[in-house]
Amino acid sequence: MSSSSKLIDEEKENCSYASKLVEYNVSRLKIVRLEKRQGEPLGATICRLSDDDYRISIARIIHGSISQGLFSVGDQLLEINNIPIQSEYRTLDDIVQLIDSLYGTISFLLLPTSDKINDGIHNQAFHLNQGLHLIIF
Repeated sequence: MSSSSKLIDEEKENCSYASKLVEYNVSRLKIVRLEKRQGEPLGATICRLSDDDYRISIARIIHGSISQGLFSVGDQLLEINNIPIQSEYRTLDDIVQLIDSLYGTISFLLLPTSDKINDGIHNQAFHLNQGLHLIIF
């Protein structure tokens, strides 16, 4: 790849990032790209905090998994490979099946956690009777 092609790609990515900030009405986003082999688990759990809240967050990360160091507990999943995932029509099982079906380079768009969100999810992660739904992917 020539240096001019690389600059064009970076400029295109910066414009895309800026448009996502506007689209989601946030001041910061996190993009995680990773290489996943077919059938390889990412080693994390996802959750919704309640049945009427369609935000999907990282609930736990398994030590030593490919997710460790890339995701943080409390990060909200917004898109996977440019596919919006926060919807009342998408179940956690749908999202896990999507992730399981993908391999090669996978891109995640996340709303990074704040310490307050992180603590809230961490404290609830082991109390499934409080309405928290956990699914491993």
